[in-house]
Amino acid sequence: MSPVKKIFSCIWMFLFVFLSSFLKIIPLRSHRHTRFLFSSSYNRFPTFLVVLLWVLFFSLPQVSASVSSFTTFSVNVNGFRDVAKHSSLSNIIHTHHPHAWVFSETKSHTPVSSRMDVRGYKIFESPGLKTNARSVKWGILAGVHSSLATQQVQIPSDLSGRVLAIDIVLPTTNGHGFVHRLIGLYAPYDPGTDSDRLHTFWQQIRTLCQSALHSWQIIGDCNATVSSCEVQGDASGSNNARLAYHRFLDALQGIDVWSRQGDNDARYVWTYQAYNGTCRSILDRCAHSSNHIIASSIKVPGYFVPGTDHRLIVTVLHCGIPNNSADSVLLPPTEHPVYAPYRPRFLFPKRQESHRFKAFADRVDGLVHDAHLVLTPIQNDDQYQKLYSALSQILQHAAEDSFELPHLPHMGPRKPRNSLISLLLREYSRVNRLISAIKRQTLHILCTHHQNLGHTFWS
Repeated sequence: MSPVKKIFSCIWMFLFVFLSSFLKIIPLRSHRHTRFLFSSSYNRFPTFLVVLLWVLFFSLPQVSASVSSFTTFSVNVNGFRDVAKHSSLSNIIHTHHPHAWVFSETKSHTPVSSRMDVRGYKIFESPGLKTNARSVKWGILAGVHSSLATQQVQIPSDLSGRVLAIDIVLPTTNGHGFVHRLIGLYAPYDPGTDSDRLHTFWQQIRTLCQSALHSWQIIGDCNATVSSCEVQGDASGSNNARLAYHRFLDALQGIDVWSRQGDNDARYVWTYQAYNGTCRSILDRCAHSSNHIIASSIKVPGYFVPGTDHRLIVTVLHCGIPNNSADSVLLPPTEHPVYAPYRPRFLFPKRQESHRFKAFADRVDGLVHDAHLVLTPIQNDDQYQKLYSALSQILQHAAEDSFELPHLPHMGPRKPRNSLISLLLREYSRVNRLISAIKRQTLHILCTHHQNLGHTFWS
């Protein structure tokens, strides 16, 4: 018996002794009104009540969440210089609030996380690598909701720019949590490269998955298909990539979500389409461990992301909570912040506050002058992006100084609550009501009232 159950057992024993001291306990006998749960006689009700409470307590299951769902968004962005792309992805994240998101192939050797306007997320990044003075390849950007504890996993140096691994503690309703490993990746794609490079890459990914404490998940552009139906048009799936991916799954007994779901037909759903529209295929994938994931799903929701030939995918994993306490960690109670679905809009000034507009304009002029942006040349995309970001920050700071934001209501910390706590509190309230009725000598009135209503006190 657990310590918590021992404590409640003592409480019920105390209630039994307390009620017994007030009334004479006599065994239940057959009665002609056997169709009623409660007899109208005053001295039989406490016996039935105590027995019922005792049986009810020991029949209560240890209620807790047995499944924790985890939602991830992923897309191959095919470069990360387009301002419209930044805005589109930021709006998608703000609107749907996934637990995590992974963007592959940023094609930038410098960090690009500042280009994303995402509040409430911890950002992780593995910048791309330069191929020459003007070209950059690969690059991974990922975010995890700030309410989840995270730790970035160290990866081999030859996976830099291709792989990003994060350990995430998923909380449970009983105050514990378990570690789920998220691996965002951009797999090699070069039909002219020999198969050893592909197999080496997937062997390193397998090592990262094997070292996970509980469950693991890979998501991103795997550049591999698992069957011929996942390719349509003049594209041909790489046999080397397919073989390497299958070996990876077989070695770990992993599950490919597209294959498990059974709707991986490029005629109806695809994640990649060539710009000329001649071929479609399913290259963006998700795979996960088989022994700790109860169910999973994947879909292409059709959210518009400009400037890329890939489509965004959404995966939902239902993770089983470990039975072994050694596989879980105890989480301290925290206050869960409430995030607005978008950045709060500034309040439009009242008629008598029209001076705020002039103050805003003057503030913008002053900040632009201080930053020397008027004469800044624009000769390439990087200079345009730098000027655009600087002007955006100036407008934001000037608006904060000149206008007012709506006041959010104060949200106090949430009380810890789950199914077991709610049930115990409800039964505790009913017991208190019965004790009060006994002290006031109105127990028969309470019983009569509930019998007249057609249900028992415990229904």
